[in-house]
Amino acid sequence: MAAAGAAVMWLLRPSLPQPLPVHSMLEVGPADELNAGGVSSLFLPTAGGSRTTLMWTPAGQVLICVGRRGGVQQLYARRLDAAQARPPDHTEGAQVPAVSADGHWVAFWAGATIRKVPLGGGPAMDVAPGIEYPPAGLIWDGLGGLVFGRDYGSIWRSPATAQLAALTTVGDGEVPHTLPCLLPGGRVLLYTVGKRRWTWGDEEIVAHTLATGERELPLRNAVDARYQSTGQSLHRVAESFVGEDSRMDAT
Repeated sequence: MAAAGAAVMWLLRPSLPQPLPVHSMLEVGPADELNAGGVSSLFLPTAGGSRTTLMWTPAGQVLICVGRRGGVQQLYARRLDAAQARPPDHTEGAQVPAVSADGHWVAFWAGATIRKVPLGGGPAMDVAPGIEYPPAGLIWDGLGGLVFGRDYGSIWRSPATAQLAALTTVGDGEVPHTLPCLLPGGRVLLYTVGKRRWTWGDEEIVAHTLATGERELPLRNAVDARYQSTGQSLHRVAESFVGEDSRMDAT
């Protein structure tokens, strides 16, 4: 009788409401448009640019994006509790924004230099001059330095108090190492190994142990791995097609 009563109660239990997807629009005015900027003013392989356009601060309260207003490209910071976005000072020409882990700084590329500026206001500081093209991925290393993909080549690090240093070496049959992502602890680097220069196909995501140089291959035909706090990896699946058509599908 007890088992039968428990079964009846279970069948008559109220159903839990199913969560619904939330879609919201966030204005980024006074910017006229979002635009990643492309590789240079003369090379725009995709409409609207080909680099990172926006990202959130770690607490998820401020959206950092690359915008244009009156033909001037710069960063914009849009707080969720603000009426409109605010352009941080000294970010004209910015591309590829990257927010520090503490949310106090944003790094970016502009004028052949990787720079950083405090989000609370203040002058911009040069971090790595002489970087001709925008980085193919730019992240903070947790120690005040920056890690980035450089000029269709290897992954480089600009430490807070030392010289630029290459973290990876491009091997035979490899074109660029791009889109770096450090795992917690900073000992293992995920990045995408490309096999073609102008089209997508055959990409691999490797896990590179920095201390030993050992490389493991966790994913094939995938790009842009990002570690999540849940311990999972988020990435895109790259699919190539015969002929002139080539596209990237997101999964």
